Amino acid sequence: MAKKLYFMYGLDPVKVQEAESKGYLVRDVSMYRDGDSIELCDEAAGEVPEPYKQFVRQDEAVSDTGKNAEGSSTPNTVKELNEALLKMGVEIPPAAKKAELLALYQQHTQSQNAGDGEQNDQGAE
Repeated sequence: MAKKLYFMYGLDPVKVQEAESKGYLVRDVSMYRDGDSIELCDEAAGEVPEPYKQFVRQDEAVSDTGKNAEGSSTPNTVKELNEALLKMGVEIPPAAKKAELLALYQQHTQSQNAGDGEQNDQGAE
């Protein structure tokens, strides 16, 4: 049986139960510190710390984070991710893999949403 980890902040009992019902072992992201050893797994999902992103399945990553705060879809292909990151002015590392691009996209959309809230309203006036 595959070892699947689901990372989340706060360990909301409802979300924990939902993740466990899908076969995940739940981990609190706030407990991970840079430099900690990595718990080996076959798959990682949720708010995945950087060292675990190598274990993210792309179809799972999209289903878990498929909508941003405004309800629009997360880019799903490498081309879409590259285009979205370029529009946001994010420097893209050469030869970046899809998981890295998705992580960059999520990091920058979360920081934008936290920093300015409604800057991304496109025609909601």
